Amino acid sequence: MLEERGHRRLDIDEYRQIYEHPIQRIYEKTGFDLAREPFKQISDRWHRDYVQRFTEVALRRGALSALEHFKRAGIIQAVLSALPHDILEQSISRFGLHDYFLHIQGLEDNLGRSKIDNGRKMIGQFTIAPQSAILIGDTGHDFETAQALGLRCVLVAGGAEDKERLLSYGCPVIDDFAELLTFAQESYFKYPIIDSSCRR
Repeated sequence: MLEERGHRRLDIDEYRQIYEHPIQRIYEKTGFDLAREPFKQISDRWHRDYVQRFTEVALRRGALSALEHFKRAGIIQAVLSALPHDILEQSISRFGLHDYFLHIQGLEDNLGRSKIDNGRKMIGQFTIAPQSAILIGDTGHDFETAQALGLRCVLVAGGAEDKERLLSYGCPVIDDFAELLTFAQESYFKYPIIDSSCRR
């Protein structure tokens, strides 16, 4: 999409360094003129491409083992994502992961806005005690969401945001899902609220 508009394509490291929430700020940083081209139009195109390229997306190494470990341990798992809910459901179905989660919650639209309100609804719906839950994510917005909901947070590097920025938020940052299992054993939690950090 950048090249179509005469802008230089970013590599993954550059993208991770500029990642920000709300998502439209990324487009502004890379040269999109949102005054001339509505963000909704840009987002519609991005999500069409995303769905068309589902087959190029794989689970991160160790993600399935972590989900299975938590399931066997009787730990309730849920998904809280900034993806549109219908696309999130397609993604979960493609990997055959529905049986791991009590609840799956995406956004009502594709504008990549905050998921804090949806998180509050989820916690209220399932009467989750914040002190017994942890949000696992890969962005500053995941940390922001955890803070707003009163949850502990652990961030997984190698996802959407640069590791150095993740470290600056002051919560635990791990490199892979094997390390997550070690963290889980050392820090008891009953309801891990899993974000989208399982994909790559």
